[in-house]
Amino acid sequence: MPPTFRVVHPPPQASFHELALEWQRQRTKSTTRPCSPASTVALHPLRAQQETLGASPANSIIISGAPSCPARLGTVRLHPSGRIDMVLDGSIRHAAIGDMRSRSGPGTAEAAAAFEGGDVVPLRGASGRPVLLQIGSVGLMLAPPKDGFHWILVFDDLAPALTRLRAASLDQLFFPIRPEWRILGDLGRDPASSQLVIMFTAPSGHRAQLVLVDPVDPATGAFAIAFHDLTNGNETASSGRVVSGLVLKSAQPQPPPSPSSTASQPDQPQTVVSRSASGTVVVNVSRQEAPQQAWSNQVVIDFNRAMHRPSAYTRFAHSAPVDPRNRLQFRVEAGERTILGDLIP
Repeated sequence: MPPTFRVVHPPPQASFHELALEWQRQRTKSTTRPCSPASTVALHPLRAQQETLGASPANSIIISGAPSCPARLGTVRLHPSGRIDMVLDGSIRHAAIGDMRSRSGPGTAEAAAAFEGGDVVPLRGASGRPVLLQIGSVGLMLAPPKDGFHWILVFDDLAPALTRLRAASLDQLFFPIRPEWRILGDLGRDPASSQLVIMFTAPSGHRAQLVLVDPVDPATGAFAIAFHDLTNGNETASSGRVVSGLVLKSAQPQPPPSPSSTASQPDQPQTVVSRSASGTVVVNVSRQEAPQQAWSNQVVIDFNRAMHRPSAYTRFAHSAPVDPRNRLQFRVEAGERTILGDLIP
């Protein structure tokens, strides 16, 4: 009996629309996670060796932006040794800490411990990294020192901006996906500043230029640009958005180094003849590396993945001002948008 064969077709590649839709889902998951910028409601300096925190005006630090914050959370203490901890108020029935590297709430990685009123909670883990102290929907975390003070960030899982984001649909949070906003541009240099610039034509026909303020990743060719456009302050946040791009590789590989340039380079292909202890001749040939690809002068920017910066969600996050040369004089109706203008309450 002759063998039978079953033809297995490879799964079809995801379409542009499917990939863009998946990016929207992942982006929404990031912006609505616990302790995201949208949940940041306060940033306070620790000016004294002991500071009491809570919603009550009797505290030295009054937390007014967290709807469910208890009247008294506890007392933050700054020790001469540099240790910073918090004594939980006796009214606190449950608290937990977690590592802030994942920013996904208690019980993540470095520390997973439960506390109650009267307990002393370290605000840094054994590694020295800040930990998230979660008390109900309120989270506390040390921020980097500034202006001679330690600072404490306050998050609330019930913050108005976060609640609005979680209630919104993808259609509300993003412009419609449009393939024409995935743009092929040219890479050049600004004659005045010698900075790299990207020149492209928008779907509307506008010819535009964006200046690369931050460097291109030499390994991947990836870059990011903050920009303004005419949707800012209405459909998108007034602080602007950021879009990522990629420098394309040239179809022509770099030529191999000339013989004169390889003599002093130990990592070039070499043939080494030696004799072992038993008298056997050993020939070692190093493996030749494949020629590296050269970068082209073309880039791809997908404005369907333009996203807001942290300062769009809270006034306690800092985003550097957009370079004035990166103000586009047309509407970029692609990527992330706000529900009703700026999300900041």
